[in-house]
Amino acid sequence: MWLRPVRRILLSKSNSPEMSTSKQAISPLLRCRAVPAIREWCVRPLRHDIPTDHNFFVLRLFFGPEGQRRIREAFVVVVGLGGVGSHAAHMLARAGVGRLRLIDFDNVTLSSLNRHAVATRADVGRPKVRVCATHFAGIAPFCAVEALDVMFEAAATERLLDGQPLFVVDAIDDVKTKADLLEGCTARGIPVISALGAGSKVDPTRIIIGDLMDTVNDPLALKLRWELRTRWEKQRTADGGKPEWGKKKKIEPEGFDVRVVSSYEKVRAGLAALDEDQLEEPDAFGALPNMRLRVLPVLGTQPAVFGMSCAAHVLTHLAGAPLGARAMEPVSRTFASKLCDRLRMQERKLHGNEPLKEGYVPVADVTEVLHLIEEVWGCKSAFSGLRMESRKVFELTRFDRSKPALPYNLIFVTREEAAAHNAATAATGSLPAALLDPSFAPPPSQDAAAAAEGVESESAVAPHSPATSTLRRVHRVLAEMEAGWPK
Repeated sequence: MWLRPVRRILLSKSNSPEMSTSKQAISPLLRCRAVPAIREWCVRPLRHDIPTDHNFFVLRLFFGPEGQRRIREAFVVVVGLGGVGSHAAHMLARAGVGRLRLIDFDNVTLSSLNRHAVATRADVGRPKVRVCATHFAGIAPFCAVEALDVMFEAAATERLLDGQPLFVVDAIDDVKTKADLLEGCTARGIPVISALGAGSKVDPTRIIIGDLMDTVNDPLALKLRWELRTRWEKQRTADGGKPEWGKKKKIEPEGFDVRVVSSYEKVRAGLAALDEDQLEEPDAFGALPNMRLRVLPVLGTQPAVFGMSCAAHVLTHLAGAPLGARAMEPVSRTFASKLCDRLRMQERKLHGNEPLKEGYVPVADVTEVLHLIEEVWGCKSAFSGLRMESRKVFELTRFDRSKPALPYNLIFVTREEAAAHNAATAATGSLPAALLDPSFAPPPSQDAAAAAEGVESESAVAPHSPATSTLRRVHRVLAEMEAGWPK
């Protein structure tokens, strides 16, 4: 009975001029008893007194009640509200994050309208943080938005990151400011997701979430790594350490683990040239001194996907269900197949393991090799950390000579490292001597000072041979795999 009044209201509304064009289209639906009530529910004005749980019914289904509760109680800081940051903050607000702090000193410009998430022509000249805060208030009134129209600086790190945020989104495009923020977050133990270069790129299928030190085809990442390593090197030498430049060693400090959103697509265009006025008086055109003046071509879809990826990373971590995003450029099956062929050849040559011989033990197949390279070794040498992009030939070889060439006993290393490791395991018949004998003495070429201190130097091991600590780390990884391997 309660549907009849609603039906009469809907029929009267359908006779109004604004509804006349769709009257013929909806008239068949009006015969259904349920549709009028649903339609009335959809067209009625939004009531702000409705509990906010109704807004997040789908989110609760996705993450569960506990995951939704964590998101609603979360405090997230977004630094940089341009093409990437505005989309990230926008989706965080829509997803129900309870508190947002937005930091950006810049104003909306006409040139930024092609990529900003919420700005309109009427917003040109207004601070980006104010524009976002105003827009979010109409979408998520439950979200407490703190808009700070300031530039992030190292001197203000304590103030801008106070309040114990659970996550920080770095959407800054200036290298030194970006480095300040990353160092500030890691020093305070605040998880951070950093967006790298979205300009001059277009392919959304090549976007990955991985480690800052593993990115390729990203000029911003290259400059950022150089800036950070320069700072770390200055700090090391200031503390009395020896310079590490020129040595292929990991010099980033302990605990520096920054996830980044990047694209391994090659850059399609360079910076736009300056006009005559800009060349004559560059300081009059820059937003701030020493900041980039030349414009980088940007297709609006790419920063939007970068921002959405940052938001997805943050939301899944807040809800306790982190996503398993691809961290490296995918390895082709052709490359994995060639590695399998070389592995079988090596098995016949070094171990006499041939398919037609008695006692033959199958080796890893192409699918298992793909998993090993991408998921276990991260497309890098298990010993030296060299990436596949380096001019090296990579191989798979047994870690323990006495065990079969199955995934839990295979390492991904360069050809030179494989030869050195095979020689070391041939001498013992199983693992390298450094793992079998705790009293194993390093080669006599070890530096005397390093020997006295018990520190492994560059000359402490033979060429292409890993340090004992590296062997132990690889051994632990493979032991965990073997423990979960079906018997």
